[in-house]
Amino acid sequence: MYPSALQARRWAVILAAFLSGALVFVSMLVDPVPDADGEALIRGYAAQPLLQGVHTNLIHYGFALFAPVAFALVGLVRGRGAWLANLAGLYLTWERWDQAIPLYLRLANLFERLLGADDFHVAMTLDHVAEAYAGQAHYAEAEEFYGRVLAILTPRLGSDNPVVQRVLTEQAHARRQLELSGAKKS
Repeated sequence: MYPSALQARRWAVILAAFLSGALVFVSMLVDPVPDADGEALIRGYAAQPLLQGVHTNLIHYGFALFAPVAFALVGLVRGRGAWLANLAGLYLTWERWDQAIPLYLRLANLFERLLGADDFHVAMTLDHVAEAYAGQAHYAEAEEFYGRVLAILTPRLGSDNPVVQRVLTEQAHARRQLELSGAKKS
């Protein structure tokens, strides 16, 4: 039985990752002057041109083999992120808040791991979480998430930025709704 094309691609990426690391490791072993720099490095390479050529080619092919691995990982992450964002966006549009929130939280977690906790994509994803909570009239949670969004965006964009101003307005609206709902319960 022949493996599927997807299985073949996966094995090719795994093999490329292994070979890439192995080639770079071997290149370090055959480096004619591993601890030299400057003029000593040039003299050492000139004295042993064959080893220098082997060393250079191993590094070159090691890093060239890493390219498909990097592209495969980026494609996997982009594919998963786009899928989560599209599905969560549909749920948000359909006002299916309970289904949108966990997907947006997973997406925010993915972005945090890949891009850092203070990245713009994390903030915009958390903004969608806040919007979903506000849509459910869960204003305390919405206000909390709007605060997290502002903590990320304000230092990067400044308080006069239109995006920051919109989030501030949404946070104030959530706070006001929370106060009104609390006043009605009393």
